[in-house]
Amino acid sequence: MKKLIVFIFAGILVGCSTSPVSREEAENISDDRIYASFYKYSLPGTNKAKVIIVRDSGLLGGGLSVGFYVNGELISHIERGEFLELYLDEGENILGVLPEIIISSNPDSSDLVEQVLKVKSGNNYPFRISINSGNGLILQRTTQLWTSILKVNLVFTD
Repeated sequence: MKKLIVFIFAGILVGCSTSPVSREEAENISDDRIYASFYKYSLPGTNKAKVIIVRDSGLLGGGLSVGFYVNGELISHIERGEFLELYLDEGENILGVLPEIIISSNPDSSDLVEQVLKVKSGNNYPFRISINSGNGLILQRTTQLWTSILKVNLVFTD
């Protein structure tokens, strides 16, 4: 009986976790969830860097759309297994994610997660959005977006 309970509990935990999605496997975001503020970040340029955002797949937060912000502007709402590519100007940019509903179990935390990114032109900056059942959304740099990491120029130093 104890083994059965442990097996069921483990299955629930695995079913509720999120999993990284490679850029190649990720889906495009529907046009109705891309906002006008996105378009100023949509074209490459000589003093710009590519930022790739991919949202994890999995059951945890599956029905939850996540707002993605650049420098305080709502760019898009991203659903699980979707990606967004942006071209940001060189220098400091603030990236942020905010769920449609409160998901953190910590009543003292804000569900807005922001991160400063110091962009150098010509580089690629991969990020993933995942969800932790205890802390809510996580926006983090990653190497897990490409099936062949050797094809991409990644930068992980500020």
